[in-house]
Amino acid sequence: MQVTTLSNPVGFVEIPPSNTQCPLTIRTDVAVVQPRYRAWQKTSTPKASPSSARSTSSRHKKKLQEQQAQEPIYLPLYDISFLQQPNVYHDLSQLPSPDIGALLYILSYRYGNDQIYTALGNSVLVSVNPYKQIEALYSEELHQKIRSGRSEMVSNGAIPHIFSIAELAYSNLLSTKRNQAILISGESGSGKTEATKRCLRYLVAESGSNSNIERRLLSANPVLESFGNARTSRNHNSSRFGKWVEIRFGSNNLISGCVTTSYLLEKSRVVAFDQGESNYHVLHVLAKYCYPDVRQRHQVALHHRCRILHANHMKHTHGYNEDPSLDTYRPPVLRTGRQIEGQVPAEEEEDECVHFRNICQAMDMLDFSDREIDMLWRVLSIVLHLGNLVCVESTEENNTTTIEEYQQGRVLRGARAMVSNQWSGPSSMQVAASLMGISSMDLHRTLLFKSFTAARGRASITSIPLSLIGK
Repeated sequence: MQVTTLSNPVGFVEIPPSNTQCPLTIRTDVAVVQPRYRAWQKTSTPKASPSSARSTSSRHKKKLQEQQAQEPIYLPLYDISFLQQPNVYHDLSQLPSPDIGALLYILSYRYGNDQIYTALGNSVLVSVNPYKQIEALYSEELHQKIRSGRSEMVSNGAIPHIFSIAELAYSNLLSTKRNQAILISGESGSGKTEATKRCLRYLVAESGSNSNIERRLLSANPVLESFGNARTSRNHNSSRFGKWVEIRFGSNNLISGCVTTSYLLEKSRVVAFDQGESNYHVLHVLAKYCYPDVRQRHQVALHHRCRILHANHMKHTHGYNEDPSLDTYRPPVLRTGRQIEGQVPAEEEEDECVHFRNICQAMDMLDFSDREIDMLWRVLSIVLHLGNLVCVESTEENNTTTIEEYQQGRVLRGARAMVSNQWSGPSSMQVAASLMGISSMDLHRTLLFKSFTAARGRASITSIPLSLIGK
């Protein structure tokens, strides 16, 4: 690859403002664009003394973001010969000059033609999330085409596709008998989860197994996604954890097992999330779509009565609202192994319990016992009820406690906090205690007091009242 002199650009790629949907364009009027490019360069490089570098950098970043939202960005081109046939550059390493502008233009050009995959050499693939279904993108015909060209197409990079990456790893595994790894990375909403599922489906279709392992492997996805994915401002099915999937092959080259290791689960999302986002899918699905017998057996709260499912709704700040129109959550379709090869039947799409049923079927495919599945729903119901407990300053602190509040257990003597009536807190505490198999008083005291054992001479238990944050 030859690089021309960097001091004389022959054109520019114009990136439109981020608040528009316009495509990238090529500008060859260098005399007009170059002054704008130089002006942008000056504003994009902050100048600050070491003592004020942090505050200046923060202000500069905000200013730059505002500028990018209103003004186009120009990237220089030092070779525009690729514009004669942009459709032939399915491999970015074949570009005549490695300009950032040229790379972005080719990606944008291919994206506009529903070609979301672009190769970068033999073993690197760049993927752009289309946020729509593209016909024939994962067709059986393409699968067979990549498979039939195992020795030619993959090595020459003729078909940039996620199947090609999976095929390259699988063929190397067969030929070298050595472990292979596929690293899928990107920011939120870039399509990592979908790419992982497509890789797994390709490997399952190619290798198969002598048992039902491949179907169980695919059925793990709905379970992992329901317990580990949530809606964010950029992605309706965002993985809130990292994972390492290890597929094991036997001596006969058939899949013999699979191990999934999770990393860095966003635990804080259970109690708080940003505006326009959601809690983990499984909590919403349980509260909104569970079977009537499950709701009755585990006393599952209704969706609009669960505080931690509406932490981003201002109308729900001080208590639930009976208006069902406020329930705007809609879960993604988490398909089971049974549905993996085809579309979800129309009658199931209309069945509001289909999301709950899919999770149950996936866990059943993974050999969860009925008792284990039932206990999972019980634990999650407890989480929903505990999420309704809002602690406020105890009335005992300002001497306004009534005898009835002591008798009803609403206020504990010596406690600095108490459970508020918001979101039917006392009622939820009683339900949670009942599901745990303990008394409501024991749960109440555990929540409001910290207990520890002091061993001096003989063991004794000391309880200290917990304070509200900021008190």
